[in-house]
Amino acid sequence: MYRQALEIWERNLDENHPILSSMLSNIAQLLKHTNRPKEAEPFYRRGLGVAERVFVKNHPEIAIQLNNLAEFLLSSNRLEEAEPLMKRALKIDLHNYGKEHPNVAKYLSNLALLLLTTNRLAEAEPLLHQALEIFESTYGEDHIHVATSLDNLAAFLMVTNRLDDAEPLLRRAVELHLKSIQATGHKHPHLYLVVEKYATLLSKMEKSKDEILHTIEALCLNYDIPSIFNS
Repeated sequence: MYRQALEIWERNLDENHPILSSMLSNIAQLLKHTNRPKEAEPFYRRGLGVAERVFVKNHPEIAIQLNNLAEFLLSSNRLEEAEPLMKRALKIDLHNYGKEHPNVAKYLSNLALLLLTTNRLAEAEPLLHQALEIFESTYGEDHIHVATSLDNLAAFLMVTNRLDDAEPLLRRAVELHLKSIQATGHKHPHLYLVVEKYATLLSKMEKSKDEILHTIEALCLNYDIPSIFNS
């Protein structure tokens, strides 16, 4: 259906129409998530090309397209290609939105992940802290985006063997997911990944399986959730 829609737009619009940028990106994202990376990349690059031709130099749409392509390259382990795109996307959104915008926090997190992957730990850590602060100030301390940011920072601390520092962050991330269940009745897709990571951390801290299970079940009971493992 995406391809059919694209064909209709291409027959009726100029090849550099702004709507084509987002349409091409949508197709690329779908191909990426259905594990067709060779098909996805040309759509990412074409979408970015359209954006750069039709929008002014620092337009937010260019940052979106840069970030989408950079995330694709990061997932393909093409880090040297991804890094300048990430930095450029971040620079554009800093220019447009300032230092406290959630888009900036997202791009900071992505860049931190790349820096972590390339073992530049000292550069990555302040970006993760900055992203967390932005999400907390923008959305409030109980938002699910905060949970994701806590998870990212805790993962960094685990990599650097700072387990005691990581534990309260991951515990809080689990609690935010449980609060979300309590409020909405639905489990976030990342819930079990966060819980698994927390269990792994507790195991690294030499907690027994029974202690780990008791800890997680106790957190559930704090939010009137009998168990997250029942479904």
